[in-house]
Amino acid sequence: AGILACPARNTRPPPRVPDPVRIADQAAKYEQLGFDLNGLDLPVGDGLLVMPHRLVPVAELIVRLTLPGATKPGLFDVNFEDPDLYRPAHDNVPDVPYLVSGFEPGLQYRNLAPRDAVAIVQSRGRWPATMEEGLAAFVQDPAVLQRNACYSLAGSTRGDKRVPALWISRGAPKLGWCFAGAPHTWLGLASVASRSSGGIVRHG
Repeated sequence: AGILACPARNTRPPPRVPDPVRIADQAAKYEQLGFDLNGLDLPVGDGLLVMPHRLVPVAELIVRLTLPGATKPGLFDVNFEDPDLYRPAHDNVPDVPYLVSGFEPGLQYRNLAPRDAVAIVQSRGRWPATMEEGLAAFVQDPAVLQRNACYSLAGSTRGDKRVPALWISRGAPKLGWCFAGAPHTWLGLASVASRSSGGIVRHG
């Protein structure tokens, strides 16, 4: 772990995930992946729908994802250990389905150590994205992850130097981690502008 491989082929910056996508349509993508959301209270509004780990376990989600036009299932790093050990790095992350606005993969932070990029992100009034938020962006728009344009997810922490990251390995998305002090030329730091769980509607 900590030694990641994301081949440098496509350097085209990935698009931001558009906010105004109907929540029901976003929920349907999780259901198409095999997750039962029936009866859950979902947030109302515009934004990227994020499902907390307790409802959609990240280790189960990543292995059901594929890159655009590919068939290889996603990979969960064997060195990741138990994802239950990770917690939000900040106290404004809801434990229920919620919305985020302004997701950015943070490619401008490539070749910066995650701990240094976090300081810049926070100085801009933004929040480092969590594992769930980074995966939610991929669920809704797999093109957000590109070769040589991957991202770390410092909004989740297990209280040590490990920072979760989402990258491409062997033709598939992979959830693993890197060290907080280790820069990578192809690894940015994802962030969000805001989080909200206000207003709910029963799904299903």
